[in-house]
Amino acid sequence: MTSNRQPRFHSKTRLLVKVTIAHSFLVLFVFTVFQFQSCRQPEERVIKAKLVTAPAVQLPDVIPKDIPPTANVPSPKPVPRTPKKLPAKKPPLTYRTPDQIRKSGLTSTTPTSVPPRDRVEYKKVDSQALRAKVNAEVEALTVGAQASADWEATYLDSIVSQIYNSWVQPTRSEVKLANPVVRVEVKIDRSGKIISKSILNQTSSSAMDASVRRLLSELDRFPPFPAESKQSTLTQILLLKLTD
Repeated sequence: MTSNRQPRFHSKTRLLVKVTIAHSFLVLFVFTVFQFQSCRQPEERVIKAKLVTAPAVQLPDVIPKDIPPTANVPSPKPVPRTPKKLPAKKPPLTYRTPDQIRKSGLTSTTPTSVPPRDRVEYKKVDSQALRAKVNAEVEALTVGAQASADWEATYLDSIVSQIYNSWVQPTRSEVKLANPVVRVEVKIDRSGKIISKSILNQTSSSAMDASVRRLLSELDRFPPFPAESKQSTLTQILLLKLTD
């Protein structure tokens, strides 16, 4: 069995070597031919050409009749330039001297006529009569003001007494031994009717503020104005304090 396999193996190896050598020679041949073709110079081609001379053409010496001769055109005339007018020079300013001004003011010697004024006649005033009249008017104003102040003071006393008689004041313990003051504004007409009333400030004592609010809610009317009063309304600001 072993003797038959060895000759077969050697025959295949020989065949492979032969094929390899043949391919090597073929590749070497192809490479050699390619190198030979690339090193070979190309043949130069020569093109033979024949020169032919054309006959000369003569131009006519006579100008054709269709072309008109050039006419003589006159050259343009130069336009004259008008010279620019320069502005006239102004004469230099001259100033008068103080002596010339003074002399020109003294030349007019004719006096100017002043129209006569109308004479005003003043009437004589008796100084004593004028003083007496002024004193009488001042005295009347003083009496009127005094009377107005008197009736307002009397009327204010009656208003205050009515308010304190109607006011239920809180105790000292309720206001915590303080002295609160409440400002109240009232507006009254001639008949004594209260037109408006309001509290202008609040104190630290709620009992004091509550008593004043109750007082204003109960007030509706004061006594009417006296006959000597000429005012239509009266506005007063009252200070309410504890009397106990």
